[in-house]
Amino acid sequence: MSYLSLLEVLTLIHINYTNMASFDIIRYMSSLTGYIFDDAVLERIALERNVAGVASFSEITEKDKDLLTADLLFVLYTSPSQSASFSKKHGQFSQSIGSQIITDKDGIYNLMMRLYNKWEDPKAEELERMGGGLEWMQ
Repeated sequence: MSYLSLLEVLTLIHINYTNMASFDIIRYMSSLTGYIFDDAVLERIALERNVAGVASFSEITEKDKDLLTADLLFVLYTSPSQSASFSKKHGQFSQSIGSQIITDKDGIYNLMMRLYNKWEDPKAEELERMGGGLEWMQ
């Protein structure tokens, strides 16, 4: 009877866990900011940035992370400053999401532009043509 060393056991556990754990790009993207986004928005951005099929965190480059973050900030910047709360129920299942208020659109704009300019992304020019600001009708 042979015994495995502690290191061998931990290695086997790590290999099994790594094979079982799957990387979810949409879940990863939802963690890039402190705001809640609809899955359709996350999926659209993932498709536009050609990362929808990424199967491992190690496949995400610094450029991917920065531009995904910038695209999420773009959504925030071009959205109303306040969103309504949301809740749904079905049987025992219940989900509630509180309203979100964006108080620093200038900060969002500055970070978004810094990220787009860092990678010379065409969206930076698009935003500059917009004049750096949006006005909402009352």
